[in-house]
Amino acid sequence: MEGILHGIPSLAVSQYYKNSRDMLDILGYELAAKTAYELAKKILQGSYPLAESF
Repeated sequence: MEGILHGIPSLAVSQYYKNSRDMLDILGYELAAKTAYELAKKILQGSYPLAESF
């Protein structure tokens, strides 16, 4: 996320579990990884609307 402050195209993904340690052990990072991958792919293909400036 700091990259965007320096003009570097950036993407940040956060993941939250209510009972974080137990749920992380059970579910891992697969959903966050898949979501980040799909979002980045759409952005790079130009099929995700982005604001012109922030």
